[in-house]
Amino acid sequence: MTIPKIKLKTIFFLFVLISVLFVFFSFRLADTPNGINEDEASYGYNAISLANNLRDQHRRFLPIFILGTDNQTWYPPYMQYLVAVLFKFFGPSVYVMRMATVLVTVLSALLTFYFAKLLFDKKAALIALISFLIIPEVMIETHTPLEHMIVVPFVLIWLISLLKYKRSSNNKYLIFAALSLGLGFYSYGGIKPLVPIWILISIAYIIYLGWPTQKFSFQSLRTKKFLLPLLTFVLTVFPFFAIIPTLEFYYSGAVLSRATFKIDSIYNFFYYYLASFDISFLFVTGDKLLIQSTLRHGMFLVSTLPIFAIGIYQTFKKRSDYLTLLGIIFLTSPLLYGFVGSAYFAHRLLYMVPFYTIFLTLGIKEIITNKNRWLKYIGYTLFVLVVINYFDFWNYYMFSYSKDTSHIFHHIENYDKPYKELARESKEKKLQPFLSPRVAHLDGLNISDPELFTRAIYFPKLPSVLNEQDSLPKDGILLSDRDSIEGLKRLNSNALPFYIYAQQ
Repeated sequence: MTIPKIKLKTIFFLFVLISVLFVFFSFRLADTPNGINEDEASYGYNAISLANNLRDQHRRFLPIFILGTDNQTWYPPYMQYLVAVLFKFFGPSVYVMRMATVLVTVLSALLTFYFAKLLFDKKAALIALISFLIIPEVMIETHTPLEHMIVVPFVLIWLISLLKYKRSSNNKYLIFAALSLGLGFYSYGGIKPLVPIWILISIAYIIYLGWPTQKFSFQSLRTKKFLLPLLTFVLTVFPFFAIIPTLEFYYSGAVLSRATFKIDSIYNFFYYYLASFDISFLFVTGDKLLIQSTLRHGMFLVSTLPIFAIGIYQTFKKRSDYLTLLGIIFLTSPLLYGFVGSAYFAHRLLYMVPFYTIFLTLGIKEIITNKNRWLKYIGYTLFVLVVINYFDFWNYYMFSYSKDTSHIFHHIENYDKPYKELARESKEKKLQPFLSPRVAHLDGLNISDPELFTRAIYFPKLPSVLNEQDSLPKDGILLSDRDSIEGLKRLNSNALPFYIYAQQ
């Protein structure tokens, strides 16, 4: 077996492309949005704990699912452990935490380019890549280090594997396809109603590709060309679902927390399905949560809607079984959202991103190659509108969104100074840090995830708690909420709203 040589030109191209993608997606990464939400804070706090002692905040050793502070929210493992690894190597911070999603998005962009190149050619692949870059929801999700964006690479690997199987009939690609769906099922809660549909469609497509072209007989269905690929896919994906009862036993509610398998009415069921394709939601308003949207720009740019529509039409017009497959997957994926009652959450529909890029590429290719000059004039006009539309989104999101949404995010600088000052003073003076009971929140008060995360940045292990009746050791330094303590010297440190004390 010979290993194919990678051309120096290809290596240089990939280096430049990856560098540009990192710069593009990491611009103002720590500043937009200005602040973190509760889920980010919980991710960060657990990641610090895992990075330091391989245990989550509940002291469980390397758990598969991570339980939040509220003892109700389960976080999937992939993004949580990726953040923990980054913290281990680069230290904890909001910037490093959000860099985890940048890594996932850059990978998604590269897979988008590769997928389009396989499907079309290199020029079309560049169009698909640009289509990926101008998706507002992609930029928004990249600046939020949660698990939503990780759905995209799993979907792309699945689609690429099916395409490679179609062209080569090599069963190893069915293993890759099944693994991407099986592992992807545990990547994010919003993908769980989608994966069963994708598995059924994959099985149907495998049957379609292996169906006898000659005279039908049951004997022909027992051939390796038909039965072996089917068994390969099914047996590879089956263990990921067979293990669900065991996972539910140890992590109750982590896998099937939203699965009710109950329909209030057939009308409500289809409401949630059709809501996933609401044009005003997809192209104008976006996610109904302001944390996940600007509420003034759609999940996709509204100026791309005509091109997208042309691309959808071309998907079925070209009579390509694989392109038709993409169209069917796109249109049928949200069928089970009626069970979970999900509507108008763009972050749960990120599976659409690979399909959008391909459909938009098909639309652009049709405009470029079509001999109708009026269509070309419309295409040039749309190109200008797309540029203006994206710049409007980018300019607002990067420079105005953080101000407009400042009130809905937690600002860690509100908790940062006391712990930063205590860490600095204790290190400079070589003293053991202590916390008063109220600062440590051991007096019955609840401590928020943002404060837990901020404190853990400087103190991964909680400092010792000094009760009011105990005396501070000579080699100790205390962070307290009291503005004066008899017998102790208050240091001139900017630790407000708390105060730092040492022995006289």
